Amino acid sequence: YVTVPAYAWAGSVAYSRMYLGKHYPSDIVAGAIVGVGTGYATHWLNKKLFKRYYNKPIYGQ
Repeated sequence: YVTVPAYAWAGSVAYSRMYLGKHYPSDIVAGAIVGVGTGYATHWLNKKLFKRYYNKPIYGQ
C-alpha cells in the first residue's frame, strides 16, 4: 500500500540531507526513531481509546 513508498521517500530525503551536508547521520537516526516511535504510539493510543469501535461488526457487507 503506502508503507514501502513512504519509507523509500523518507530514506531518499534522509540521504539527500546528509549528501548536501545539512544534517549529520546522528540527526537522521534520531529523526527516524522519533518518527517511528510517534507512529507506533499514535496507533497504540488510537486503538486504546477507540477499543469499542474495533470490536463492532461492519454491517452491510
